Amino acid sequence: MKNVSGKQGEPTKDQYDFSKGERAKFYHPGAVFRLPVNEDESAIDSPLQKLTDQGVS
Repeated sequence: MKNVSGKQGEPTKDQYDFSKGERAKFYHPGAVFRLPVNEDESAIDSPLQKLTDQGVS
């Protein structure tokens, strides 16, 4: 039985070459992620402010 990866059903390779890969290519320090919740801004910002006040990052 072959290992299957991805939507196309292509078999996985035994080894991958990451020698030309870029480290942290999609890392953006300070990025803010808002989940798609139907709430007003104060309902979202209030708990975040409490966590920030407590030193939780």
